[in-house]
Amino acid sequence: AGRRRLSHGQRQRTPSEIRAGVMDAPELKKKEAALQRRNAYMFMFKQLQDTDQCEKMYTCLCRLLEACQESGSYFAAEPLECFQECFVLLWKLLEENDSFLKVIVSKCDVLQLVRPLLYFMLECRNDASKLGLLYSCVFILLRLSGERKFCVALNRDYDGRLPVSLPSFQGTHADLMIIICQKVVVSSAEHLNSMLNGVLTVISNCSPYLTSVSMLASVKLLNLFELVTKPKFLYGAAHHPGYVSLMLDIFNNLV
Repeated sequence: AGRRRLSHGQRQRTPSEIRAGVMDAPELKKKEAALQRRNAYMFMFKQLQDTDQCEKMYTCLCRLLEACQESGSYFAAEPLECFQECFVLLWKLLEENDSFLKVIVSKCDVLQLVRPLLYFMLECRNDASKLGLLYSCVFILLRLSGERKFCVALNRDYDGRLPVSLPSFQGTHADLMIIICQKVVVSSAEHLNSMLNGVLTVISNCSPYLTSVSMLASVKLLNLFELVTKPKFLYGAAHHPGYVSLMLDIFNNLV
């Protein structure tokens, strides 16, 4: 079955919370202690609570991602190839450290991360060797979309500075996210099922907080609706009607 959509005020459950639901406290503590012994860096990341340190780590990671994004331009000496490691590190920080998540959505410019996320989603959508990176980007967006402040921040105007091939439009970062997510889904036919679930959940989680949607983004949403309502796809699996429910929920929230 597909990933369950987050309701307002909810957040993604961490692996620790999931494990806590199926094992008693002593066994959980033993598992956590074993994890700490195996991965000292992850243990230190989980203990990171200081606001200034979280802000500095986030800012440095975003600057590194922006440098990777810009390294493909003609004036760069050589491309930077560390963006996959940056995204995996961000994903683990968001998943394991709630304090880090709260700091970046309340104290930092979260759009500084959204732009590289969407850029690399679009750039690697047709590269089978970077499928893991694509999923990492979707999972990060999914984690962030459970936070109200992140969804509200998407209403800020998009300045068109992202170096990707997109139709010209005037709108917000939410419009940019919808347009790129639709393009990623349509371009990833081989992985449509798993990709569609995450993408539609992200848009559905953000939709109650969006104040406007551009004409182009609206057309892309209708394209997604047409995709999930085609009889061949709709009756292809038992969980496919759930995608129609997500799309109707998006339209209802926007209206």
